[in-house]
Amino acid sequence: MDASALAKLPMETLESRLTEAHEALHRLAVGDREVQVSWRDGRRSQWSEITPEYLNRYIAALDSAITAKRTRRPARAPVYLEF
Repeated sequence: MDASALAKLPMETLESRLTEAHEALHRLAVGDREVQVSWRDGRRSQWSEITPEYLNRYIAALDSAITAKRTRRPARAPVYLEF
């Protein structure tokens, strides 16, 4: 998930999606085999208990996009140094 692409969405949408993603991660953590998240525009995402890593990356991207909107700075990408 690209945080800079998500940062183009309205803040309300980002916060709503972040809440839904946290709820989905909780349901996975307590043993639900499958979690489905639906958005108002009709899109759906579905996770199973074997893919919590993807859900964690999605939550991190949403957090980064929200932070970028609040600080009005672009979302940062990792910096890799080579010697």
